[in-house]
Amino acid sequence: MPARLDLVVGRGTDIGKWYKNGIRTAIGLDLESASINEAIRKYRTFRNKEYTDYTFYSLFDGKSFVETLRHARIPHAHRFSIVTCYFVGSEANFCVTLTTVVQVLAMGGVFIGTFEDSAGVDRDTVKDLADASGFDLVEWKSLEEHHRTLKQPALPLSDAARATCFSDGTFIFVRRF
Repeated sequence: MPARLDLVVGRGTDIGKWYKNGIRTAIGLDLESASINEAIRKYRTFRNKEYTDYTFYSLFDGKSFVETLRHARIPHAHRFSIVTCYFVGSEANFCVTLTTVVQVLAMGGVFIGTFEDSAGVDRDTVKDLADASGFDLVEWKSLEEHHRTLKQPALPLSDAARATCFSDGTFIFVRRF
């Protein structure tokens, strides 16, 4: 069963999607304590809670995502099959995020993310950075490209890996080493 790490979980609005797509173990991290508190509140009232193991953490004392996982003694570290990070922001943020993902994503795992504004992002640069870190680009879609396809894109990935909403500048990488 896939374990998911959501690096920018926000208010936990995707909990239902996780469950619907077979994700029973997930950890959500966010910078904003208020967002984490709301995610926890939503999970407490989630009707399928007894079938899941979802936990949420705010970044501890300005620590990085990886340091937060270590501090919280997360048993899944280095074994997540899916890592998501919506709103990466920029190519520079992508480099920092990729450093985190490499440390926690299992071989063959899937990294799904979005850029807030893909128009200012050089796809070749991002692809080269990911390739150097051991990732293969599976798909990259702009918002316009997404609207020309079905709501559930045809990808060579499990349903759990597809449990995401495409937005402007969505990318999917698979870790090869």
